[in-house]
Amino acid sequence: MSGYRFVQWIAVHRFGVVALLGAVAVCPIDPRIANAQTAFPSCTFDSSAGGYQCTIAAGSYTQPVQVTQGALTVTNSGTFTFTGVPSGGYGLNFFAAGANGASSDSSNGTSGNGSGYINGINQGAITLNANGQTGVNFRLLDIQALGGNGGDGEGDKGKYSGGAGGLAGGVYVENHNPIVITSSSNNLDGFSGVALRGFSLGGTGGTS
Repeated sequence: MSGYRFVQWIAVHRFGVVALLGAVAVCPIDPRIANAQTAFPSCTFDSSAGGYQCTIAAGSYTQPVQVTQGALTVTNSGTFTFTGVPSGGYGLNFFAAGANGASSDSSNGTSGNGSGYINGINQGAITLNANGQTGVNFRLLDIQALGGNGGDGEGDKGKYSGGAGGLAGGVYVENHNPIVITSSSNNLDGFSGVALRGFSLGGTGGTS
């Protein structure tokens, strides 16, 4: 058994200009590229809120940012500009994730952990120039809460049960600046994706 919730805002196919209700969320940092145009969020734990408070400072950035923790609030004040879809298919990717359950061949699998919440406030413009790319799929601003998967019961078939999937936390999104997708070419065959996605998904139950 697993918990499941899903919310998505504004799917974009081909190209266009979009200004939307959106957000971001998060903490610890990937990738750590030695580049002055890479954003490094500053995060502190807020015990009263039960999660991390993260900020991305004002500035101009060209590298993608991925940040994850258990429960998160993030405020982005940076301006992000990408020429071509970044490696990995995302621009800003923030998510709260629950740990997966443990599998066992001598007992039931354990349940996945629930994820924390994500609150996000985006105050910076985000721009992607698709640059005539074809056959790509992207998520320009991706905010997710993901429950952990249940562990498997790996003994004799049917003897041990799989663990339940963890529940996903809530996703709150607030956007105050345009998210813009353009292209320098009319050749956009197979170019599709999401300008802003809010995604809350419970973990998958383990097998027995």
